[in-house]
Amino acid sequence: MRKILAVMLAAVMLLSVFAVPSFAAQAYPESDHAYADNTVETWTYTADVPADGLLVTFSKDTYVEPFAEVVRVPAESQTLTVGELFDADVKTGDYLALYDGNDALVGYYDGDALAGETVYVSGNSFSVTLVSDAGVSGYGFAIDTVLPIFDSDTVTVTYHSSLDGVQPYTRTYSASRPGYADDSYRGSVLAFDGIPADLALAGWATEEGGKIAYNRGDPLPADAGELELWAVWVKMALGAEEIFTFNNSKYYFVDENNQGYYISADDYRTMQLNLYKNFGPGPLPATIVSIVLSTYPNWSWRGSCYGMSTVAALQHFGLIDVLNLQNAENLSQMEADDALISFINYYQAQAASSWLTENKAASQGSPMYQTQLENMYKSVCDGNLVLFTFYPGTAFITTGHTVLLTGGYDDAEGNHVIVAYDCNRPYTYANGRYDSRFVISPDYTKIAYDGNEALGSFNWTDHYEQFTSFSIYNDGNPLTWYARWFSHFIEAVKAIFRSIAVLFRR
Repeated sequence: MRKILAVMLAAVMLLSVFAVPSFAAQAYPESDHAYADNTVETWTYTADVPADGLLVTFSKDTYVEPFAEVVRVPAESQTLTVGELFDADVKTGDYLALYDGNDALVGYYDGDALAGETVYVSGNSFSVTLVSDAGVSGYGFAIDTVLPIFDSDTVTVTYHSSLDGVQPYTRTYSASRPGYADDSYRGSVLAFDGIPADLALAGWATEEGGKIAYNRGDPLPADAGELELWAVWVKMALGAEEIFTFNNSKYYFVDENNQGYYISADDYRTMQLNLYKNFGPGPLPATIVSIVLSTYPNWSWRGSCYGMSTVAALQHFGLIDVLNLQNAENLSQMEADDALISFINYYQAQAASSWLTENKAASQGSPMYQTQLENMYKSVCDGNLVLFTFYPGTAFITTGHTVLLTGGYDDAEGNHVIVAYDCNRPYTYANGRYDSRFVISPDYTKIAYDGNEALGSFNWTDHYEQFTSFSIYNDGNPLTWYARWFSHFIEAVKAIFRSIAVLFRR
């Protein structure tokens, strides 16, 4: 009996040496704690089974230094490698990037965004890349569990580009976490090269040539099983190469030594001449002109959004030739040197008298608010560029922002959506994602930006020839201004009568 037990014990010991390693659980990816500075490191995990997807749960300790907002953000694109997502020379902070089994970017995360979170990835593998700068580091990341998901527990979506020569691609989603309509499709490796640069992804239709059924980022139905979606595109009036790719901020536009905006002596003199030429004998008293001239460029603006948007539009229409400053082929190639900054700030100065150059305005709550929103949306949908300035509250305050509206469409809920070039975040336009969007309610009573509260007062124009009176080339014609002023006066009178008519109809 003892001999039999000894043989059995020996067999167990042999199995522990040879058999156990072949069935040992695969280690999950994990960074050093804390991770190193100035590093780009990638970990890859492949499941032992041919799963359709994986639920990846990160440790509650997962943390990297938050990625700080910077004044210069280079173009971001999902076709770039993760190490190229941000320019290492100007970024501050660290981030984690998660890729699925198709090497498609699931997302990038900073701070504790992944702490204790479960993320679904398509396919039976994934990779995590950690990018750090020279500053503060943190715990990094660890993965607690990876749960395989199979066909019966997935939603399979096949995305079609609706464009010739671009092949469809399929992604799986967890039925319990079905995910959202793939708004990263434009940047996917499988489709990016075949999509014209002037098209923005508006949403998804359930049949080819159909209307939008799912907006970008809408939740997918958990019981869909298999879903076929066709991309719906909207054409942009302004090409990505026609916009400035550097940010609008005081980093560029403010002369900190003089506590004001940089503008060259020659450009400032041209501004004086054009202001006197247009306003000197006109309805504006000379004292007001003097105030404008003496205070600008020392107003406390923190950027030059109006100037950047205006220059981009005027260059698009051939009314100026700013490219000659640097012998550049397009605006996206231009560097923010002193000559260009002065040029942009010259047109920023027109915001000082914006009621003259933005010829359609409305205050929140006024009877004309709906009419102006509807007219503006229709103008954009007709293929026009619209210079749009909006304020958080009442009109006639200097705390506002200006963008270029470049395309529009109706979404699945009937909202009127407008795509914009916003020079506060040019990378969302420069890389073809076109993510800056305004949403107008179906009845045109409210306009909001990126889901924020309704905007206050605004003014807009699609008539850029009126800027020729203030041209930096000093060729302004006073008669042009008087004709425009008279036109504005007539429009103002008409607006008053329309407002009175609306009140009486109530």
